[in-house]
Amino acid sequence: MKKLFICILMSVVVGACSGFLDEKSRTRVDGDEVYDSEDALEAAVYGCIGALMGGNNMPANTQMEFLHNSSGLVHWGYSTTRLTDSQERWIGALALTMYARNSYNYAGFKQYYVCINRCNRLLEKLPDSPVETAFKEKIHGEALFLRALCYFYLVRQWGDVPVYMSSSVSSVGELSPRVSFWEVYRLIVEDLKNAALLMKDYSADQAPTGRGCKWAAKALLSEVYLTIGTLLAHPDDNFWNTALRTPDFSAVGVSSAGDAFRLSLAYSEDVIENGPYTLAPNYAKLFRWTDPEDWALGERIFCLTAGPDVSSGNNLAAYSLPQYPEGTVDVANAAVNYGIWRPDRWLFQIWCEAYGGKKGSGSSAKYIFVSSPDPRLDVTIWHTSYYKINTDPPTKVNLYPTNSRIRYATSRVYEPYYKKYLDPKFNGAGASCDMYILRFAEMYLNAAEACANLCTAKGDAYWNKAFAYIGVIHQRARHKPDGTEATQPIWAANRFDTNPTPINGRNDNEGPWDPVQGLIDGIFWERVFEMSAECHEFFDTHRMGARWLADNIAAPKNRFLRNQMQQYSNAANDETGRVNGYTSRLYGDPDFQYPTDPQELRKSLLCAFPYSEIMYNSMISEADQNDYYIR
Repeated sequence: MKKLFICILMSVVVGACSGFLDEKSRTRVDGDEVYDSEDALEAAVYGCIGALMGGNNMPANTQMEFLHNSSGLVHWGYSTTRLTDSQERWIGALALTMYARNSYNYAGFKQYYVCINRCNRLLEKLPDSPVETAFKEKIHGEALFLRALCYFYLVRQWGDVPVYMSSSVSSVGELSPRVSFWEVYRLIVEDLKNAALLMKDYSADQAPTGRGCKWAAKALLSEVYLTIGTLLAHPDDNFWNTALRTPDFSAVGVSSAGDAFRLSLAYSEDVIENGPYTLAPNYAKLFRWTDPEDWALGERIFCLTAGPDVSSGNNLAAYSLPQYPEGTVDVANAAVNYGIWRPDRWLFQIWCEAYGGKKGSGSSAKYIFVSSPDPRLDVTIWHTSYYKINTDPPTKVNLYPTNSRIRYATSRVYEPYYKKYLDPKFNGAGASCDMYILRFAEMYLNAAEACANLCTAKGDAYWNKAFAYIGVIHQRARHKPDGTEATQPIWAANRFDTNPTPINGRNDNEGPWDPVQGLIDGIFWERVFEMSAECHEFFDTHRMGARWLADNIAAPKNRFLRNQMQQYSNAANDETGRVNGYTSRLYGDPDFQYPTDPQELRKSLLCAFPYSEIMYNSMISEADQNDYYIR
């Protein structure tokens, strides 16, 4: 019955079952592509990249908004009425996942296959192109890189996914079942290794174009192997049922977590030691969107770029900035700027406490941190207050952690905003700021994390290398735009001798303290601080298993939500204040708590496989849903 339904549906709805694989690239003649010149091949590559940026469904758009809200580090910026939203978007995020019937879950899923199909079509057409072989090989490598990147997004978000290695699927018989995640990783690694051999070498002129080079393929391999390592290091509480299947990564040279971490370290160090990249002179330089040189930094490995001269391209600014913010233009069009993707106040507190934070004054602020000398905090997060420019003079708007915004007593959300995408040309519609997919600092973080996982005891060679790599990140982070140097961030040699709560989520009664695990967790938080709002949040909090997610995200955040400042809207701490408090209004219930049972959290490690794909793909049934999932 289902196959009959699918056949009928496909005959009338091209975009449902396979239409997302039938997308055409932008170079066409009589409805088909032409590949008879270098310009045509370049246009085809930009068509693949455009699919990654296209529509509202991709990483710089609703994938950012809805997926990373499920990380525990990001807060949805809508009013509290969105707790009853028909798509259950915020409710799903409170379960640290996206539900199967959430249309945005499916929208992102199918859009990745648009890009994959364009890459496949390009790869199929290349052999017959009359263009010089050397040029075609570079295009071939770039298509492999982009295809691998899409599958890497897919496998991290949904686990087992359909695999298509040819284009234009047009019948039920050509549809793919879900393929085991380790087999998807094999294809990713194979594509990236080939891409590293074929892609063009680095050129500084490429940085603003959004084009990759062979070093981007190597950088992504470091990320892929690091992810495999963390999966294998935590198999018994991860997203697959170990009683039913055992992942086999032997095809990519991995028989243990240690193998994967060593490979990740090797690729990271290759990029660090032999690659063409350099760290920006100070952190703020990465997020200055004014001069053409801002799009040509040596730290850029691969970006989804809007560029200095375009008026639209992604929603990074519109989704993250406050309304009518100072430093932007064209107030008349700025009403659509609504900041629906916000840093969680718990993250703000952790960041301040980690790096020399200062507590405030007044009846409420004296209990919490209100600032940190880490320069990255003020680059990343717009806190305390900002000025709206739609009035004359501009109107000051107080935000958390201003004393008046700590106790929650209004239906409007006065949480902090992200500030990284403050494009001076932003007019409420489009912005020129780019999305970093890979940047050079990430190679130091990957190397440090791989070393920490290979470490056997405090002070061994891997321990010292991990500290050294983080030290490079910290040295740059302390450089202020004015040329002076801040006191933070920095790690003392004894930082992980004891539990640096809340950077590690453990309670003191959870067994003996392990400095090595403390180092691993400390590097996780360093990754969060360095890369906040760069759309890695969901992947970083979900790849190390359910017990880790419970200890480091769910349990400490639960303790934060039970704090008096979050529980009550008034100093009297009465029941009326509790009903109107932050936890009650923004999480739906004053007694709200994230699940901390690892078995329950296994359901949140992946997004539920999209219900629409189960319906539209005759090779997949409801029995093929994830081993553990919610709804």
